[in-house]
Amino acid sequence: MKDIDKAAEALIRNTEKNLVKNYKKALADIRARMALIYEKYAVDGTLTYAEMAKYNRYINLNKAIEGELKKLTGQNAKAIKTLAGSVYQESYYRQAFAFERMVQAKLGYGLLNPETIKAAVQNPISGLTLNQTLAKNRDAIILKVRQEITQGLIKGEHYSKMAKRIKGSLDGDATKAMRVARTEGHRCQIQGQLESGKHAADKGLAIWKVWEATLDDRTRDSHASLDQVKVEVEEDFTSPLTGATGPGPGMMGDPAEDIHCRCTARMELKDHQPVKRYARANVEERGQVIGHTKYEDWTKAKGLKIQKV
Repeated sequence: MKDIDKAAEALIRNTEKNLVKNYKKALADIRARMALIYEKYAVDGTLTYAEMAKYNRYINLNKAIEGELKKLTGQNAKAIKTLAGSVYQESYYRQAFAFERMVQAKLGYGLLNPETIKAAVQNPISGLTLNQTLAKNRDAIILKVRQEITQGLIKGEHYSKMAKRIKGSLDGDATKAMRVARTEGHRCQIQGQLESGKHAADKGLAIWKVWEATLDDRTRDSHASLDQVKVEVEEDFTSPLTGATGPGPGMMGDPAEDIHCRCTARMELKDHQPVKRYARANVEERGQVIGHTKYEDWTKAKGLKIQKV
C-alpha cells in the first residue's frame, strides 16, 4: 500500500508543479497585455472605463483575455485528466502486483482497456464528471477576471492595482485547480485499487477492503470513525456519523466527504495461511511462482504500461 501511495503522490506533486507553471505563464501574459493597454490609453497612469469603451477596446480586451484564460484552463484540464488516468493505472497495476506477490500465482491481469480508464477518470462520484467540473471552473475564472477588470476601469485604477486584482483572481483559481488535481488523483488511486481487487476476487481470492484513515487533527470525524473498518470488496462503506456511503475514500458521493480526503484503502486477504490454497482456487497458471520479482520487471513481462487516454 505504501508503494501505491508513494507512486500516486509523486504523480500528483508533479502535476501541481505543472499547474503552478501554467498560472505563472498566464499571469505574465495577461499582465503584459494589460501593460500595453495602459501604455496606449491611460492618461497620467489612469485608465477609465469610458476610454476603453471607445472603438470596442473594452470588448476586444475581454476577448483577448478570455482567450488567454481558455488556453490556461485547457492546459490545466489536460494535465489533471492525464494525472487521473495515470494514477488509476498505476494503482491498478501496483495492487495487482501485490496480489500476485501475496498468493505466488498469476491472476490474469492484463493491459487495461482505454475505455475503462476514460470511464474511471470521468466517474461522476460527487454529481459532476471531471469534464463538467473543469468546465464550471473555467467559466468561473473567466467571469471573475472580467469583473475585476471592469471594476478597476470603473474606479480608474492605476496599472499596479489592476495587476494585483488579476493576480488575486488567478491565485484563487490556482488553489481551486490544485484542489481538483489532488482530489481527483486521490479518487482515481482508490478506484484503481478497488477495481484491481474486484478482478482478484473474481479469480477466487477472498478479500477485505479496509479503510485506513490519516489520524491527525485535520481528519474528519466521520473518516476517523471508519478507520480500520472492513467490508467485502463489492460492498460500500457507510459512515456511522453522517450516513454517507461509497466504495472507498474519496468516493463517498458528497463533496464535503471527498474533497481533500487523505484516507486510503487497504486490500487484505481474509486468509493469511500459505498461499497454495489460493493458487488452486480459480487462478490462472497454477503453481506459477512470482517470488521476489520487482514491480518494473513484472509490468515489463506482462506488457503493461501507462497509456495516454
